[in-house]
Amino acid sequence: MCIRDSIRTAISTVINTIIGWLIVSAVFAFVANALGGKTNTGEMLRVFGYTQIFQVLNIIPCLGAIAALVLSIIGAIIGIREAAEFSTGKAVLTGVIGLVILFIVGMVVGLILSPFLG
Repeated sequence: MCIRDSIRTAISTVINTIIGWLIVSAVFAFVANALGGKTNTGEMLRVFGYTQIFQVLNIIPCLGAIAALVLSIIGAIIGIREAAEFSTGKAVLTGVIGLVILFIVGMVVGLILSPFLG
């Protein structure tokens, strides 16, 4: 049974990660366009796909997670700036607004689904 649970968890993790990647990319593309950027979801998919390479640093105890987070944020800001073709300030603003939107959506979905999840 342990192997079956591990396989189920691995499949669920992959599916959730792909869905999250699609949602995050769409939200950031929407925010960037609303701020006058010239981008689309496909470009944002590439931006956030490339920033995931830094997650390999999580294998380093203690500081690996911090380094992965910092480099992912820096990579995302640079990627947003280049994909949307605007200033670093607007890229940071896009990041902040996008995170707020994702947080609110996550809270609403969590509140809606909480009665069903136990």
